[in-house]
Amino acid sequence: MTLRGRSPPIRRTASRRPLWEMYTVAEPEDPFGTVKIVKPALPAAKKPVTTSAEKPKGQDTAAPAKAPAAAPATPPAAPAPSAPPVPVSEQRAAEVCKRIALSPAAKKLLQDHLTLLPFLQVLVSQELYADALRLLAHALPKREAVWWACRCARLENAEPLPAEAAALAAAEAWVKDPSEANRRAAQAAAETAEFTTPAGCAAIAAFWSGGSLAPPDAPVVVPGETLTAQGVANAVLLTAEVRRPESARQRYSQFITEGIGVATGSKKWPAG
Repeated sequence: MTLRGRSPPIRRTASRRPLWEMYTVAEPEDPFGTVKIVKPALPAAKKPVTTSAEKPKGQDTAAPAKAPAAAPATPPAAPAPSAPPVPVSEQRAAEVCKRIALSPAAKKLLQDHLTLLPFLQVLVSQELYADALRLLAHALPKREAVWWACRCARLENAEPLPAEAAALAAAEAWVKDPSEANRRAAQAAAETAEFTTPAGCAAIAAFWSGGSLAPPDAPVVVPGETLTAQGVANAVLLTAEVRRPESARQRYSQFITEGIGVATGSKKWPAG
């Protein structure tokens, strides 16, 4: 079936450019966010130590003045706590839609007073599933969004191929422990599974969650803020259509229900 407003899935490119260059967005007006290249700060140059010239013989040499006692170091201020994310049920649909490219049909249905879940129901009632999935992917926090993509992939295919199973496991490991090591491991697993698979998209969405797209010893390349949501949306869309496109409509409804469950906390990942 043809989806209205569907974003094309991420495809592996034949280019041999580094991964962080392949996903750099150049246009600042791009609705999906930009990738900023941040050059590492160079250490301040040390001033050369100068010594006083020797004075002629017979001339008194003044005793060197004592350096004043150094003031005690002030401990660094604690970082300000980040504000908790706004629950999905309280987010305004119009605010979330600023971050995505809605189809023309979906734009006509958007009203300023609607919160996210009622607008989501409107989109589903009009069978605008691609818009609904993208909306939910951008509304969820990053860990919840990746967990949703993994749940959908496992619901559709209980016995994935080894590379895809490894990618899902890597993405789920990052969700449970979003460390830098797990984020890097998700990148490697995504490349093995390939970005044309739901598992590969879920794993690369975890890698895009923060940090740098460049190798650890290269200048920092900050991922765009909405890259994770894009990867999740592609993962869920692929999951719904790749294996059984003739019954995709039923799975769209199922996957949106799964996403709402993740958003409300009823289908959160297990502890530990």
